[in-house]
Amino acid sequence: MFKNNRVVVALLSGLLLLGCSSEEMKKVKKALDKTGDQVNETVEKYKGNRPKVIVDGENSPIPSDEIKQMIDLQNQARAEVGIERSRDLFWSDAIAKDAQKYADMLARSGAFRHDPKNHKAQNEGGYENGPYGENLYAIWSSNGVVPGYIDAAKAWIDEKRDYHYGKIDRSNSDCNPGKQCGHYTQIVWKDTTRIGCARSRYQETQTSDGLEMTGYVIVCKYKIPGNIIGEYPY
Repeated sequence: MFKNNRVVVALLSGLLLLGCSSEEMKKVKKALDKTGDQVNETVEKYKGNRPKVIVDGENSPIPSDEIKQMIDLQNQARAEVGIERSRDLFWSDAIAKDAQKYADMLARSGAFRHDPKNHKAQNEGGYENGPYGENLYAIWSSNGVVPGYIDAAKAWIDEKRDYHYGKIDRSNSDCNPGKQCGHYTQIVWKDTTRIGCARSRYQETQTSDGLEMTGYVIVCKYKIPGNIIGEYPY
């Protein structure tokens, strides 16, 4: 598929290089290292320990077929572990607006990290509709590849292969060594019922050999937040 295009993908927790020679890989890595907060840095999985909050009653119309398929995939993952359909995820325009604000901030700054405002109270600079859980997904390419919300959902759900059912703790003991499962456990968090997502385009960057890269980031925020210390996802 990418035989004649040199493509770089920054996906979740690392840097995946497709169709590049070893020398090109070194150049691309060196160039990306110069960006603000290194898009290829490992994303630290947030482990929350704040008390649960009452879920609001907002249930907004789903804005597109793509978003519907993304939500359906996540609800299917929830059903597979026995979460009742009455606890399905529903779309929230209010949450999506907050996700868009943060996606745009990441795109402007070149960063790829979780939102520090997610678990702050509103009077401490947090979100009016929060607190939130959050999943991130980013892709960089030389041929204008735009990541789909479905691509993001599949990548997060694929973490299931490394997940071992257990209480959430800061040692990451519920996941295979060197892997992360926090995106998956957020999706299947039994008390989460609202989701809002957004996508934004990073500024272009250029490698030493003149290869221009275009990046996109997808942010999904969840209410109520999952990954609460000492609790089981479902």
